[in-house]
Amino acid sequence: MLSQTLSTELIDRAVLNRLMQEINSTPANSKIRIGINDSQLKELFIIPSNARGFINGSEMANVRAMCTAWYESTTSGEARIVEAIAAYKAREQLTQTFITKYYSVVLFDIEALLNEKSLPLFRAYMNDRRRRLANAGMTSWGPPVQNIRAGTDTIDFHCCIN
Repeated sequence: MLSQTLSTELIDRAVLNRLMQEINSTPANSKIRIGINDSQLKELFIIPSNARGFINGSEMANVRAMCTAWYESTTSGEARIVEAIAAYKAREQLTQTFITKYYSVVLFDIEALLNEKSLPLFRAYMNDRRRRLANAGMTSWGPPVQNIRAGTDTIDFHCCIN
């Protein structure tokens, strides 16, 4: 199974990514919806954009952990694959925990930028989008290593085993 429901910790990330798309495609509508001026709009775009760039490297760290476990393993066969998958999943959990904490800081930074008028509008936007994502059952590709077969394919692809 490659598709899974978007996890709770990824919803704010998805909502902020959506907001960035909206700001990019319809900045005037975004300014009106949230009640901000041009400089606030620019800052509102930059804060999650920086976070997004910072977070994007996390998946490669998960893959590196998997490959390191694979290369350093003293086991063979399925046991070696299970060990590599476990390393991936452990590193992925660290990533998810970090993303959750990091995006709470991003939201705090955005809210600190807003005034009394725009703060409730922004919060309403966020809550509406969170609800929509949760109700829509938005999916992500999820981790590529769910079982032995997928793990084998993933290790073959990323760790270049023969």
